[in-house]
Amino acid sequence: MFAYRYHFSDGETVSIEIPDDWGEILIDLDRQEYNNDHKETRRHYSLEGKVYEGMDYAVEDSGLEALFAGPTDEERLHAAIRQLSPTSRKWSGPSILKT
Repeated sequence: MFAYRYHFSDGETVSIEIPDDWGEILIDLDRQEYNNDHKETRRHYSLEGKVYEGMDYAVEDSGLEALFAGPTDEERLHAAIRQLSPTSRKWSGPSILKT
């Protein structure tokens, strides 16, 4: 018989007795799972994980900040419409679409 320990995600560990052939299979599956998890962590970069580890990857570039400074397109459109005369504000669309 083989004593297999299962570790739950909440930290609890349970030890059960299983036949030796099943023990070998479970050990191999655990190894495969570990290798796959390790492979995935090398290929993918988790920003959430880095923030959790205390590393901050914020960009401190004034050029990036300038993209978001000033009025938005919608705000500029509303300001332009306010400058139009009341007759021009009632525009019904391009005349090319009217048949």
